[in-house]
This record gives sequence, C-alpha cells and structure tokens, in this order.
Amino acid sequence: MKLSLCMLIKNEELLIDLPLNSTVGLVDEVVIVHDGKVHDDTEKFVKQICKDNKIPLKFIIDTEHNGHFGQQRQIILNNASGEWLLWLDADECIDEQLKQGIQKILDYKEMPIDAFHLEYQHFIQDFLHVDNSVEIHTGLFRLYKNNGKVDLSKIKNHALPNGNEFENVQVLHNGYIWHLGYLKGAMKSFQTYLLNLKQSEIHTPYQLCKWRVRHLLGYYPSRKINFNDIPQIIVDKFHLQLFDMDKLKDFIGE
Repeated sequence: MKLSLCMLIKNEELLIDLPLNSTVGLVDEVVIVHDGKVHDDTEKFVKQICKDNKIPLKFIIDTEHNGHFGQQRQIILNNASGEWLLWLDADECIDEQLKQGIQKILDYKEMPIDAFHLEYQHFIQDFLHVDNSVEIHTGLFRLYKNNGKVDLSKIKNHALPNGNEFENVQVLHNGYIWHLGYLKGAMKSFQTYLLNLKQSEIHTPYQLCKWRVRHLLGYYPSRKINFNDIPQIIVDKFHLQLFDMDKLKDFIGE
C-alpha cells in the first residue's frame, strides 16, 4: 500500500528535516501545504531532502486560506494519492518502532482497520523531560485510509476527522510520535547555538562538544544573580520594575 506523508507547515527551516528524515523509506510521497508565503529556507530544505531520497513531492504555497487549517488540510487531501495517509506537524517525528509498526500495516493485504490513533511523547522545557500528566497521549486520526470520505474544509482549527468516516478505529501501541512543540525556548537557544558554532574560531573540538551537550541537555552552568546588578536598560526594556520585588527575587532564586 502506498503511503502519503501529509503536512501543513509555516516557515519551519529549523525542524522540517525531522519529520521528513524520520519517514524516509516508509512514505511514497510527501504532500505539503505551506500557510502563506515562505520567508525562510523551508522550501529549499524540503525539496533537497525529497530529492536526495527520491521521494515525489508536492509543495503547495497557499496564500488564499491563511490560517484556516481545515481548508488547507483539505488541499493536502485533494492532492494525496496514497492509499494511506500519515499526518505529522513540522515539529514532530516518528521513532523506529512506530515506523516499523506502520510498515506492517501497509504490508497487510486486507487490513480490516481503516484508521489508527498514534501515541505521543511530548518534550517539556528541555530534552530531558517528557509530559507525564497522563499515562497515554493519543494523537487522533494520524494514520488512516484515503477513502475519499473525509472532508476537513469546514473545520477551522485542528481539522481532524470526526470518526464517522471510518468503520474500524484502533490505537497503534507501537512506538511514538515525538513532539518538540513545547521546546520553543530551547529551539531559539539551539538556533543561537548553531549560529555561534558556525562562526566559532576560538573553541577546541573538546570545548565545542561540552558546549553542545550543555545546550541540548539543559546542563549549561548558571549562578544566582543580585537583582541590583541588572543594568537599568534591561530593567526598563522588560518592565522589571513593575514586578513585586520580593516575588521576583524568589523567582530568580535569591
């Protein structure tokens, strides 16, 4: 069975390689709708990855339905030719176990199940912690047959099927979708790290290795600071003087 990777994205040059590379060897085509004009190297990276791995690509820039996820996802549906559809966001990837589980589904000659919920792992704050608020996180209708019954065009937000389009739905307990969306601060730090790494001429390979570990695993050394030592220009810019000083000192660890 042919599988289409379906993605709705917007300026995701930092992360877009993760969902694409994690599905190489599994998907038979990639169908992407970009929400609005592209303002970074996302399109270039997508096309290069698909070219390198000989994966057919449909990259559609949609400037008509900006922010209407349902209509944009419907464009993806209308352009996907696979018998099965796998939906990922740009800040997600799948692990090897889930990849193997999906492949078994595709290899099944007469699969009686026509839709699967896939399980999540959400990174929280850094790469050392995942969400433990509930035992199982389930991504609704991330893998389903392209049966022509799903219409997402009238759903504005998350734009998921309601389930009436499928006869038999199961949860696939075999690996995870790994979600990096709650690492926005870490991603910004990672961008800075990459820029500094590219421009660095003063660090030895050993120093660079330690630096990388500290950034990615949240081990970067820190110390407490005296609030009165913060330059006034910073206090003014971030309106720090509006905070209750005692609470602020508690917050920064004094």
